[in-house]
Amino acid sequence: FFLTMSKPGVFARIAGREMSEFDGKGVLLLGKVESLNDGSATVSSADGSTMTVQLAGETNITLTVGTYYQFKGKATGPTTMTEYTHTTAGDGSVEIDMASYMKLCELWNGKHAGTFKP
Repeated sequence: FFLTMSKPGVFARIAGREMSEFDGKGVLLLGKVESLNDGSATVSSADGSTMTVQLAGETNITLTVGTYYQFKGKATGPTTMTEYTHTTAGDGSVEIDMASYMKLCELWNGKHAGTFKP
């Protein structure tokens, strides 16, 4: 009996505008839910872009407008992604340092990409 461990995928951290560079690939998007509509969320990303997240199953029941989330999923277009899962990042009572997050995204996807990716 052998147990096979699958190597976890690397998900690119994006601030918003880089979504088009990762079409069909795994991404992590940090943003604030602005509205919920029919299985999707409109999210304001770290760089101020408006993104649409197609939610997994009945996830929209657990999301709250005005709350920050990190969405993990697959980029499906320049401003759209399909969610696999999400994590609450803040309920709005704490300010998230989006400038620092954008800098992390620049490092993650720029000249230091080798540090973060296998």
